Amino acid sequence: MSGGRSLRSICAALALGAAVAGVPAAHAQDVEATAQPRAEADTAKAVLLVTMGQGDAIWERFGHNFLAVPDSTGRMVAYNWGVFDFAAPDFLSRFLLGDTKYWMEGNDLEQVLGYYRRFNRTITVQRLALTPAQVDSLRAFLTWNDRPENRYYRYDYFRDNCSTRLRDALDRAMGGELRRQTEARITNATYRSESVRLTDEDPASQLGIATALGQPGDVPLSAWEAMFVPMRLQEYLRDIRIAGATGDTIPLVAEERVVFQAQRAPERAHAPSFLAELGLPGLLAAGIIVLLARAAARGRRKAGVALAALGGFWGGVAGTIGLVLLLAWVATRHVHWYRNENLFQFNPLALTLLVLLPVAWRNPRWRPAARTVAVGVAVLSCIGAALKFMPWMTQDNWALIALALPINVALAWAAMTALRVPAVQPGRARRRDEPAPADRRR
Repeated sequence: MSGGRSLRSICAALALGAAVAGVPAAHAQDVEATAQPRAEADTAKAVLLVTMGQGDAIWERFGHNFLAVPDSTGRMVAYNWGVFDFAAPDFLSRFLLGDTKYWMEGNDLEQVLGYYRRFNRTITVQRLALTPAQVDSLRAFLTWNDRPENRYYRYDYFRDNCSTRLRDALDRAMGGELRRQTEARITNATYRSESVRLTDEDPASQLGIATALGQPGDVPLSAWEAMFVPMRLQEYLRDIRIAGATGDTIPLVAEERVVFQAQRAPERAHAPSFLAELGLPGLLAAGIIVLLARAAARGRRKAGVALAALGGFWGGVAGTIGLVLLLAWVATRHVHWYRNENLFQFNPLALTLLVLLPVAWRNPRWRPAARTVAVGVAVLSCIGAALKFMPWMTQDNWALIALALPINVALAWAAMTALRVPAVQPGRARRRDEPAPADRRR
């Protein structure tokens, strides 16, 4: 695009998971996608809302949109607020701390459409029935916003992204009418459900989002808030009615058409629950831990080694997740990661089990400490599950409880059982690597 930069006008989500391959579209569709918006612009000088469907990369799963407005020469300029630069030297640190810098940019409409056609993204154009005064107001604001000193802003996944900036620009031109008609309309969607729904076909991203979002991610959204998703903005604008030239109310969307249809699976309608997908592995892992603990209690050394390794691995994974969640809460500006109930299930304290369990299996002096930590982690996990029945525990995390709770409880039981077994069985000579009899009395 302009200035030699590649067009990266895409809405970023949590950067987790892998891309999904798409299918190239036909050349005949390319011609239609280019010709139709230009023809409408030349004849009607219309304001167009252009919405792109899902793409392959994780940030493209949330769709994208922009406003196309004629400039003083009649050329249609596509204004979008989703431009960022992966190569910026401070991009990663800003991203991790919740201080990502995005900017708004205007580009030629046909070049932008060509970009999204090449990446197999469905393109829908809505012609908006704004009055001439509203069009002038919108054009003036967009021109002002596109100046270098005005274009940059701190990006927020949900509250201040490419789609909400577009929504706000429209609402400003309409004198607040868009907000008045959508703010009181409560939907069934939440930030979590929308994010998990849109990252379908990428389980790693879905699991990461479900784990990272805290209580703020589960507040029911108004239609106004739900328009952080470009496809939702496109949907809700169909219901907006405004005053026409004769005083009658008319639809805001005067015309809508799909000018390019991507060859890919349709957008998922509802978010999956993952209760069975995570609960069954949790029960299976807990069962394995119990079997290993019983075998270790009967003096089977290999079972004890396997138990220490498996328990240490889980402690390392759960503790690391908990540490990340805690740091996200206290040290970043990712407000929707705050007050995360998953800290009951993935406690940073569990990270010590990565070392304690293997060491305690070989050295009985460390067994009391390992048992104490394992039991403490299990108790906190049980408290977190019990508190779910309280009205203030609003986070949708039952699937993660179903995964972590059985493992945490089984590991505590295993520590209380296997780590109390005498290291030397009566009547059998002690090997060089086994603890002395005095250690057994502990």
